[in-house]
Amino acid sequence: EMPHSNPGFDIRSRSASGALLRHIEVKSLSGSWVDASPGLSAEQHRAAQEHGPSFWLYVVERAGSPNQEIHTIQDPIGRANHFGFDPGWVAVADDFGDDES
Repeated sequence: EMPHSNPGFDIRSRSASGALLRHIEVKSLSGSWVDASPGLSAEQHRAAQEHGPSFWLYVVERAGSPNQEIHTIQDPIGRANHFGFDPGWVAVADDFGDDES
């Protein structure tokens, strides 16, 4: 496990011989994944690009409950086929009024 302030990922996984296997970012959800949209910070996104196939995203649904589920995704950035922009982006959008061309 990496220090809490480690940028990019939470866990560095190694084999018994010490070979690096995975850089793991964990996203814990108190409820169902259907009701949430876990995301990566800019630094986590950079780490995912840098580490490619050795970067894994673990999404833990209903974390800490008896029916928690862990979903693992290898190379989430390399496997993504689109990126979305949630409504929070409106705060940084450059809006153009009707009078500008």
